[in-house]
This record gives sequence, structure tokens and C-alpha cells, in this order.
Amino acid sequence: MKTFKYIGSSLLILVLIFIAFGFFQSKEVSVSRSIVISAPMDLVFDQFNDLEKRIKWSPWEAQDSTMVTKLGDITKGVGANYSWTSESSGNGSLKYSEVVAHQLIQSDLQFGEPEDEPAQGLMIFADVEDGVKVTWEVHMNMGNNPFMRIMGRYMDDIVGSTFDMGLQSVKQICEEEYQKIEASKPNYDDVEIELTSV
Repeated sequence: MKTFKYIGSSLLILVLIFIAFGFFQSKEVSVSRSIVISAPMDLVFDQFNDLEKRIKWSPWEAQDSTMVTKLGDITKGVGANYSWTSESSGNGSLKYSEVVAHQLIQSDLQFGEPEDEPAQGLMIFADVEDGVKVTWEVHMNMGNNPFMRIMGRYMDDIVGSTFDMGLQSVKQICEEEYQKIEASKPNYDDVEIELTSV
């Protein structure tokens, strides 16, 4: 009997330590990843601004075969939105709340129940020497649940690699498309121009 009491007390202490540890973790969690894409700003920005294009390179769909995505009536710019259902990842939605051409796209990400506080997605674009630097961020409030706060502590490891995967995919798409555009332009290298007076 004493053994069971000892085990029960030990488990209770471990649970209390776990909960206390959770409350010491921050509510606010952020994940950020960046990449430089060697392509013009117009081409790069359009891949993110146009949701029909975005869902083709989105890493979430690539990782989850049960995910079904449904585009909204607006697919570009402010108000652009889509929703998804998934057996393994749950349901959710995304809506662009602010779009500044060639600068940023801000979105509201709804996971789980509609009454839950949405996460904030942010994509920042900047011209750099080698092309366009894209920074993809997400900011979440994990609330007062200690278990969620502990999960938030490891969110960068969990979500960051998925961001990297998506950025690598869109980089490949943009750079290949840009190469095709450049290759299709007329080549005047062998043309000689001679001025003559008549």
C-alpha cells in the first residue's frame, strides 16, 4: 500500500512541476525564416500574393495527404482567403488582412475553433543585391494553458523546418520561371549595327 502511495505522490509532484514549468514559459511565440530569391520583385511577390499559386508550393499540403484546401471568392490582395480540412492536422483558415505591394503581406491564421485567437502571419519583401529577400514569420499567443506554452517553447523547431521547405520550393519556382523568361528574350549579341551616311 505504501508503494502505491509513494508512486502516486511522485506522479503528482511530477505533474505539478510540469505545470509550473509551463507557466514560466512565454505566452508569445514567434517563428521566422528568410531566403534570398534570385528573381525580380514582381515575380516573387506574385507567388505569395496569389493564393492559387501559393497553395501549389505550400509545404503544409505537401506534408499532409489528407489536407483538402478550398479557395475563397477572393484569391489576391487584401481579403484573399482559403480554408482547409485535414484528418491529421485539423481544420483552419487563412485570410490576408493587409497587403502592401512589394513590401509585406499580413494574414490571420485560424486554427481549431473559430473563437480561438488567430495567429498572425507575416511575409516581408526587400530588394537586395542578389534578388529579393523574403522573410516568413508567424506570431502566436499560446494562452494560459501550461501544456500549450511548453509546446510553444519548441515551436521554432517544429514549424521552422516547414517554413524552410516552403521557401526553398518557391525559390526554385521563381528562379526557374525567371530563367525561362530570360531565355525567351531575343538575343542581339551577334547583331552588328553600322551607321552609314547617304
